[in-house]
Amino acid sequence: MCSFKSIDDYNNYIKSDKIELNDYFENVYKLFYNDIVDNDFIKFSLTYIIDNKQFIIEETKLKQYKIIKSFDEIENLIEKYNLVENEEYLVEISERQLRTCIKQYYKYQFTTDTFKLILMKHNKKYFTYILLIDFINTKYNEYRNLYNENIFINNKNNIELISKNIENFNKTNEYIMTHQIIIIIVLICISYIINTQF
Repeated sequence: MCSFKSIDDYNNYIKSDKIELNDYFENVYKLFYNDIVDNDFIKFSLTYIIDNKQFIIEETKLKQYKIIKSFDEIENLIEKYNLVENEEYLVEISERQLRTCIKQYYKYQFTTDTFKLILMKHNKKYFTYILLIDFINTKYNEYRNLYNENIFINNKNNIELISKNIENFNKTNEYIMTHQIIIIIVLICISYIINTQF
C-alpha cells in the first residue's frame, strides 16, 4: 500500500474505488494509527459502536473492557452515571428454579451511545479511541462524498461522450442518406435514358 501524508490524501487516492466501511477503517488503521489503537477495540467498534443500534451492548463488554470487575457492580455503575432505564439501558429479568428457591437473573443491555459514554468517562484511553473512531467515521463519510462526486462526474462525462457519438452517428447517417438519394436519382435518370433510347 502507498504511503500518504493524511487521510484526505488517502481519500483522494481511493475516490474512484468503492470501499466499504470495515475495509476503510482497516486501511486507515494500518496506515495511520496502527501503533495507537487496540485492534480488538477497533473490530468491536466497527461491529457495534459505528452502527449505533439500540440496546445491543451486553454487560459482558463492561467486564471485558475492565469497567467492572463483577456483574454485581452494574447497578452502581447505572447509579453513578444516572442512566435511565428503557432509554439508555434495558434490564431483562429471568428466573431459574433451584432446589430450594427461585433465583432471579438480570441481563443488561446498553445503547451504543451509553456504552461509549461509560467507556469515555471510565478510561482516558477509550476516550481517545472513541474520538478517533468518530473522526475516522467522519473521514469515511467525506470519502463517500468524494466517491459519489467522482461517479457523478464519470457518468456525466459518459453521457456527454454518448451524446457526441449519437450526434456523429446522426451526421454520418445523414451523409449516407444524402448520398443514397443522389445515387437513387442517378439510377432513375440512367434507367429513364436507357428506357427512352430503346
